[in-house]
This record gives sequence, C-alpha cells and structure tokens, in this order.
Amino acid sequence: MNRALQGQTVVNMEPGAGKTETAGEPSAFARVVEVYVPIVFPQASRVAGAVALHKMPQQVFESVRRSQITAVGTVLTCSVLLYASLFWIVRRAAHRIDAQHRSLESRGRELVQANEELRAVQGQLVEAERLAAIGEVVTAVAHGIRNPLANIRAAAQVAGLGSRDSGPPAPTTKHLANIMAEVDRLESRLKELLQFVRPAERQNAPADLNALVREAASMLAGRIAPTRIALTQTLAPGLPPVAGDAMLLEQVVLSLLANAVEAVPNGDGTVAVATGTTRMGSGAPAVFVEIADSGVGISADGLQKLFTPFYTTKAQGTGLGLAMAKKFTEAHGGAITVSSRPGAGATFRVTLPAHMGT
Repeated sequence: MNRALQGQTVVNMEPGAGKTETAGEPSAFARVVEVYVPIVFPQASRVAGAVALHKMPQQVFESVRRSQITAVGTVLTCSVLLYASLFWIVRRAAHRIDAQHRSLESRGRELVQANEELRAVQGQLVEAERLAAIGEVVTAVAHGIRNPLANIRAAAQVAGLGSRDSGPPAPTTKHLANIMAEVDRLESRLKELLQFVRPAERQNAPADLNALVREAASMLAGRIAPTRIALTQTLAPGLPPVAGDAMLLEQVVLSLLANAVEAVPNGDGTVAVATGTTRMGSGAPAVFVEIADSGVGISADGLQKLFTPFYTTKAQGTGLGLAMAKKFTEAHGGAITVSSRPGAGATFRVTLPAHMGT
C-alpha cells in the first residue's frame, strides 16, 4: 500500500491466511493476488489515494495446472513414443549386429578349418616329396644290393652243404650259418625299406581285428619266450570287422607289439593288448586296439619325432616300424595315438573305421 501511495502500481501474490483483507472470504483464499493501484487526479500533482484489490485467480491457477498437466502428459507421451522408436531401432540394429557377429564367427571357423586343412595338405605334400626322393634312393640301392646278397647267400649255402658232406661239422659251418643269417637280416631290412617307400597297394575286405592280434602275438611268441615278459590279451567279443588289407593291418599290430616288447627293460615287465569299440572323430563307429607296456617310457621330444621315418633310439633299429604303422593305419582311414612319459611306459592306440556292411 505504501508503494501505491507513492505512485507505483503494485501486484503481489501473498498467503491469504492471517490477512484482515481476506478474513471474511472462504478458506479457499489460501493464496491471493493483491493489486494496489494509485489514484492520481489530473489537476493535482499528488496521489490522492489507492485502490486495493484482493482476488484469488482460480481460473488462472486451473489454467496453469491444466497447462502443466498437458505439458507433462505430452512430455511423457513423447518420451514413451521416443523410447519405443529407439527400442525398435536399437533392437533391429542389435539383431543385425548379432547376425553379422554369428556370420563372422562362422567365417572365422571356416577360415581356421581351411587353414588347418591347407597346412595338413602342405605337410602331406612335403612328406610325399620327401618319401619320393627317399624311395628313388632306396629302390636304386636295393636293386644294386639284392643280387650280390643273393649270390653271397647261395655261395654260403653251397659251402655249408659241402662242409657237411665232407665230415663232422667244422667251425666254418657256424660261420657260414652266420653269413646266411646276416644276409637274411639285410634282405628283411631291404624289404622293409621298399615296403615303406612304395605306395600301399592294399586289399579291401572285412578283417577280424581280434584274429589279427592273436596272429601277431603268436609271431612274437618265440621272441617273448626266453624273457620274463607277461603278454596279456583282453579282446572284446563280437567286435565289428574292419575293411582293409589284413596283411597290412597285421603288420601294424606286429610293429606295435614288437616295439612294446623291445621297450621293456631287461625283458622283465608286462605288455597288455586290448580291443574294443569306439567312435571316430566324425562320430562314425570304429574299433580300436590298444597296446600298453611297462617300459622306460618316451620323452616329450621323442613323442614329437616318434613316427618320423628313420628316427630310432635303438642301436639295431631302422626307425621304420612305427612310421609304417602310422602310414598303414592312415591308409585305412584310421588314426594312431600314443601317450607316455619317462619311466611310466607307453600306450599306443590304433583306431580304425568299423565295417558295417553286410
């Protein structure tokens, strides 16, 4: 009021409670708008008085409240619509990203598999070239040695017959027998070399793996008899046959058995042979033969070189027995694995596809 009397128009919003001006009004006058307008007469230069107006602007408040509600509702509606739109966009993008991620993972696996296959093919090509070069040398050497060896054996045999006819056995007879035995051993080594370097020409007929194991064990019976090696056979009954060359598969088992017998120190230990059914890596039915010995075991470095042609730790070995076993096994679509550690023996396992035909 004082400011209005000084000539100013004043508008205030004040609490209505406790004001004498609104004491007679309803309690709804919680807040009132106070308007103070000065009264100035044109003839005078002073303020004659002031008019005080107290009013509760209910309609204004309602309008403001409706505007606020409308604004809040609009904001909420727009937010929901925006969220829904963004959710749909993000979800669609996420599906595309997931699809691309799965596609990239699939491509990555395909590339890894292709790279592994390429490395395997490269390794096979290198090995094939290496074996081809070795084969040429071995064939030439074998051709040049076999005929002289045959002549030496024939001459020693004739000389031995002559010494027996002339009277009681002489020391010469023993030497001639040694010559023939060494010639036979060299002939066996040459045959082994030629068998390794030449492509495996195999028959394809059902073969009984248990029968092959028994036959190979009987071949080694003479070598095992003078020792204290216990050979045990645990052969699964009703074993499905394998399709392949029985002679080559028997050679695989024989090579592994001979290697196990030679690995037992001082001819005192055990060699265990077992057969059974299993699955190939592809899930196809398969059979296996497992040969375990109580020998000296194989070092980590030896395991890496074990199937390398001509690698051997034996003074009298050629390093071809295990290499041929691996070659013949893989030629039949199988696989050969070994587990060992120094001082704990070794276990060889040959897995071959089962012949399920009738």
